[in-house]
Formats: sequence, C-alpha cells, structure tokens
Amino acid sequence: MELKDGGLVGTLERRRAGRLAVEPADAYPQRRARANETGSAPMNEQSGAPADGRFAATLDELLSTLSHELRGPLTTIKGSARTLLRHGTRLDAEITSQLLTDIDSEADRLHRLVDNLLDLSRAGAGPEVLKREPTAVDTLIRRVVADATPRAGDRKIRVRATPKLPAVLLDPLRIEQVFRNLLDNAIKFSPSTSSIDVAVSSHNGAIVIIVADEGPGIAPEYQERVFERFFRVQPEGLSVSGAGLGLAICRRFVDLHGGRIEIVPSNGRGTTVRVTLPLSAGTAL
Repeated sequence: MELKDGGLVGTLERRRAGRLAVEPADAYPQRRARANETGSAPMNEQSGAPADGRFAATLDELLSTLSHELRGPLTTIKGSARTLLRHGTRLDAEITSQLLTDIDSEADRLHRLVDNLLDLSRAGAGPEVLKREPTAVDTLIRRVVADATPRAGDRKIRVRATPKLPAVLLDPLRIEQVFRNLLDNAIKFSPSTSSIDVAVSSHNGAIVIIVADEGPGIAPEYQERVFERFFRVQPEGLSVSGAGLGLAICRRFVDLHGGRIEIVPSNGRGTTVRVTLPLSAGTAL
C-alpha cells in the first residue's frame, strides 16, 4: 500500500534514509565563526571579550543546537501522527506498527534531550549538591546495562567486575547518569552486531570503570574536545543524532566527585572511555 501523502511517504523515506538529518561535523566551527564575527568568545575558550558577549555566544550555540535537535523528532512524530489520523483505517498492520514505533522512539529521544538539559543545569552547581552514599559500583553498572540492553538491539553488552569491590562514597544518581550517557554513545556509534565491553576494577585507592566499543573511534585531535559542550564528531558514513551534551555532563559529574574521565588512546577501531573515581569523598585524583 502506498499513499502519495507527505505524512506516510515522507516518514518512510526518512526511515529508509536514516530518518533524521543531523548536524554536519563542521557545524560547530561555523557557529564559532559566527560568534567571533560579533566579537564574542566561544564557550570553551578564554577570551578578553566581555562576559555578556560570551554569554550571548553560548546562548546562540544552545538555541542553534536545540532547534536542530528538536526539529528532527518533531517532524517524524508529526508526520507519523498525521498519517495515522488521515489513513489509519486503510493502513496495514505492519505500516501502522512502524509509524507507532517511530512516534515512540522519537518521543524517547525528546525525553533524553530534556533529561540532558536538566542534568546540564545541575552540573553547573558545586560538589555540595551531591548526595553521597556508600555505593556498590558494580551493582550500579549492571543496573545501567540492564536498562540499556533493550536499546542495544543485536549488540552484546558484556560486564566484567573484580570480585569483592569496595563500596564508593558517591552520588548514585549522578554517576548512573554518567554511565547511561557512555553506554548510549557506545550503542549509537557501534555496528549493529558488535560487542560493548564494560570492566570494573579497583586500583590505588580508586575504582576504575572502562567502557569500550567497536565503533569508528575518535581521532586523537578530538579525544579531549569531545568533552566540551556542543562539540560533536560525526564519523564518516554514520548518521548519528545528538546535541553534544552527553560527554560534557559526564565530565562535570565525574569532576564533582574528584575523579577523572578520559578517552584511552587506541591503535585499532573503537572508542575506550576510562572513568576513575576515588573511594572516599574529599580525595581528588
């Protein structure tokens, strides 16, 4: 069944083509250039420009990113819903199911974007906002993995943890968000039938967590910049959505705990992220 209708045809064509247009890799430098033309500084650079100029540049980046990230899912939701309303009784079960699935997945994407924005606002506070409690990190990681598994499709997420790990004094909600973001990134950038490995161990008074995927990896020159707000790397041949906030939130929450998060250099394909957290509060690594 084929309806020459912008709703159904447009929706299915977007699905076949990867559904959503995403920001090209060079969009961030272009936004920086626009900000510099006004005399204001980019968000992550030191500058002699007035504070209000830096704020205006940051606001411009935020609004530009949000408008782009909102447009994709809203277009899919609107097109799918319009098709169901206009032609619902004439659609076969497979098409109806796909349209409903598209609406559901894009609503989830909007939900994650709102969650990231809320986390970004919380990340601006100091360590006094953390609600620390003794936490079994391996149990926390397994809970995050169980939550992420339905989103992983045919990818296999494997967890290895050293037995009898000591508890860590941390804010479980914030650290859970860190690993949710890392796993979501690994899923988005990994081949559909690949493996994602998560390892938890202790070393020199700290807990070390590794998240490794088999995706295209991150070029050395971007391995630090990916933790900047709004900075995104678009691998060749992949169409991946995102606002460029997830890793920035991860770094801020890890920093608040006195820990470290970094990309581990790799000679092969794939990205390996290492998170190191001190066992006790007040200890910086």
